[in-house]
Amino acid sequence: MHQKHYIAGLLDSCGKISIVKVKNSPNSVYIKVILRSSDKEVLNIVKNTYGGNLREGKKVCSLTLTHNKAKNLLEDIKDLLVAKKKEAQIVLKLYETRFTRKFEAQRKKEIVREFLKLNSKRPQNIKNGKSSLYKWIEE
Repeated sequence: MHQKHYIAGLLDSCGKISIVKVKNSPNSVYIKVILRSSDKEVLNIVKNTYGGNLREGKKVCSLTLTHNKAKNLLEDIKDLLVAKKKEAQIVLKLYETRFTRKFEAQRKKEIVREFLKLNSKRPQNIKNGKSSLYKWIEE
């Protein structure tokens, strides 16, 4: 039980929640959660529970979880989050009831717009390629 509180604090303080556009698919997006810590053992505990990809740097280690692994983590800790609670609630909407093909892309774009409004700073170097979220939601 205390592990979930610790993971939520770790995500709030030095973690990141994002939505990533799949460049080979016209309307596919997925969620990505990155946890960072100077203590590799802490991230190993999370990895053993939820999975993910652990990378070691010289001073900081990072654990990256995507798709259902990220979804499962966020569902478990969403009520314990403080700073990133709203972001978690928005990205989890991607996994709610799906619509027919005709309306699914529009539903995803609305969720991505809502998420990007939370982080209202638009990046300086916006990608124009197939993996650009900004380009995709404007289409």
